[in-house]
Amino acid sequence: MSLIYPFFFQYDVQPSVQHPERDTFAGGIATVIVFAENSERGQARASRRVGRNKWQITEVKRSMVIESYHVDNLDGELKRLYTKAEQNGIAAVFDGWEKTGVRHCYHG
Repeated sequence: MSLIYPFFFQYDVQPSVQHPERDTFAGGIATVIVFAENSERGQARASRRVGRNKWQITEVKRSMVIESYHVDNLDGELKRLYTKAEQNGIAAVFDGWEKTGVRHCYHG
């Protein structure tokens, strides 16, 4: 049996050509927490989740293993995201901003 670790990935993203609001959004940030055997598998699963939500990764901003002391200090949106990832193996939140400057947040 393999050990599973929680990983945190954060990406700069742009809407893909399939994104229904491609003409509205200028870009965004995708934050993904995923449980995986290693960083490579975690990154692969996280990037697939971003793609399924019709965003294209333009840059990896942050990548790290979530240690127990990190979990103890999580609050707000990150705590909710971690809890959802514990239950489902992966969870993501997308913060997008419109070309007009308006910001939106949604879970994917």
